[in-house]
Amino acid sequence: MPRGGHNRKPTQLKIVSGTYRPDRANPREPHLRVTRIGRPPDRLTPDQRESWRELALVVNAMRVAARSDLVAFESLVGWVTLQRQALASLYAGGNTSTVYARPGPGRERVLARRPELATISLAEERIAYYLGRFGMTPADRVRVAALEERKRPDGLDEFRE
Repeated sequence: MPRGGHNRKPTQLKIVSGTYRPDRANPREPHLRVTRIGRPPDRLTPDQRESWRELALVVNAMRVAARSDLVAFESLVGWVTLQRQALASLYAGGNTSTVYARPGPGRERVLARRPELATISLAEERIAYYLGRFGMTPADRVRVAALEERKRPDGLDEFRE
């Protein structure tokens, strides 16, 4: 059965802020190792690969991604790329928010909202969600705890990437 409400604070953050209570802790909480986000998958488009590399630099520097976060990271990349493509299309069309559309033959032209605006709006909502999950906004950065890098017992960590 689920415990607690939504948006629970990570245990590491509770310890740092002094609000950790062992009686309320999840004894089965997973302790994940930090994962470096590597090269973009081959299935991505060239624009998505560019966004992947740009965002991976930020996420890797923050040390907040685990292997289980790669699907969410790919979604973030997709939405960022879609937003950029919709903005480019909007700018190519004269950067206006309306276009003239003809509803039918012989009728007057009417103003219609550019379809790119709906795409941009939806993409910005999704981007804000994922940026918050990865702690990539100033307000969310304080809520995210960096994952610990675990050293391997063979003593060869300094030679690994």
